[in-house]
Amino acid sequence: MRNYAYRARSLATGRQVRGIARAGSPTDLMEQLRQAGYVPLAIRAEGWVSRLGRMLKQLEPLQPRDRAVFYRQMATMLQAGLPLTTALEVLMQQGRGGGYEAAAAVNRELVRGAPLAEAMAQSGVAFPAVHLSLVRAGELSGRLAEVLDRLAGTEEKDAALRGKVRSALLYPSVVLLVALCVLGFMVMVVVPSFMSIFDELQADLPALTRGLLGVLGVLQRHGFLVLLMLVAAGLGLRFLGRTPRGRRRWDRWRLQLPVVGRLQTHLLLGSLGRTMAMLLGSGLPLLQALEATGDALGNTLYKSVLADVAQGANRGESLAETMALTGVIPAFVVEMVRVGEQSGALEEMFARTAEYYDRQAEEMVANLTALLEPIMLLLIGGLVAFILVSLFMPILTLLNAVDTAF
Repeated sequence: MRNYAYRARSLATGRQVRGIARAGSPTDLMEQLRQAGYVPLAIRAEGWVSRLGRMLKQLEPLQPRDRAVFYRQMATMLQAGLPLTTALEVLMQQGRGGGYEAAAAVNRELVRGAPLAEAMAQSGVAFPAVHLSLVRAGELSGRLAEVLDRLAGTEEKDAALRGKVRSALLYPSVVLLVALCVLGFMVMVVVPSFMSIFDELQADLPALTRGLLGVLGVLQRHGFLVLLMLVAAGLGLRFLGRTPRGRRRWDRWRLQLPVVGRLQTHLLLGSLGRTMAMLLGSGLPLLQALEATGDALGNTLYKSVLADVAQGANRGESLAETMALTGVIPAFVVEMVRVGEQSGALEEMFARTAEYYDRQAEEMVANLTALLEPIMLLLIGGLVAFILVSLFMPILTLLNAVDTAF
């Protein structure tokens, strides 16, 4: 078995498609293409350059915006009555974005006769497991277009929220970068010139100046070693964060940070409500929805909490009461779930919860950005002032001594 690059024409639409499929021989691939409704035009063994490029693309995760485009266009075309293979062909004709790469990868597996969920799982594209479960359920229930439409809506909201967060933090990031460049120029160019002056004068330096020059001297002599230690510390923390115990501690600790922790909690609760609403609306049973949501959140603390909630629900206990006993789920979410249980509108209550926490997260980002700008300017200005005072203090002291002498 090896990979073959092929070019074929669809019997249904007449469009030409390109892709890569795995087969025992070119003859086997020709038979697979004919069975899938294509006329083979060209087949050749995949070269090492193409294989390397494809492997590198598979290492890159598919972004929420790209998944949203893929799901939305697939849902629209399926709702319009187009066959699945035709919908993928249309996506493959639209360019070289992330949606195109996803469509091409999925189409390679569909040509081999795999169902859509299996094709998505084996395509090498990083589709979340909860999405694969929903697509599989949609195929079995005949509601694939509806499921894809819900997935597109969820991914679009997630991408929009991420975009707002990035946009809000862009200006402070640029200010910080410029300030660091200015500080680097002062440390690398201005300070050494002052050090040569101090050496010529051979005067007693104030403690502030000696401290600054001592720190800069260490950085100049052992800068590479300091950088190496920082890189090693970062890699060590990253390794610990990937262990089960380290991941649990990291997930719990970052939610306890003063401001950032609250923002991350709001983002998690918004994602929790949005995912639960999508899963319940797609017909997934409550217990499976809780388990899938815990996996989708990417936080071990909330995954453990939702697992406890699922166990309580499996024992016949109230969902709201079980959430309240965890001590992690906020009272607002508990009350919304209680209302949803009593009214039979649990999906709607989870959706409203997501909207509430998404708005809270957006407001927090806006307020945090407004606070960060003056704080950063004060800190950077104070650091620059400290360096300048440390450098000019000895010179002013010498000038005053000269004036006193004469």
